[in-house]
Amino acid sequence: MAGATGAVVVRDNGKYMQWRHKCEGCGYVSSCIHQMSTPTLGSRVLCGLYRCERCNKTSEIVIYG
Repeated sequence: MAGATGAVVVRDNGKYMQWRHKCEGCGYVSSCIHQMSTPTLGSRVLCGLYRCERCNKTSEIVIYG
């Protein structure tokens, strides 16, 4: 199972994972679901930046394998 900073992993079947943006400032979780292949164990994938719709804070999105 993958972990994340700036995101909430919704589903991970070992091959693909689905996640939502999460603001590290206020805790708001976006309703939009994103999908990508699951990172290999021990790897780190930078998915970009997310600007919160609620508080306008920018959070870095990092998915860990």
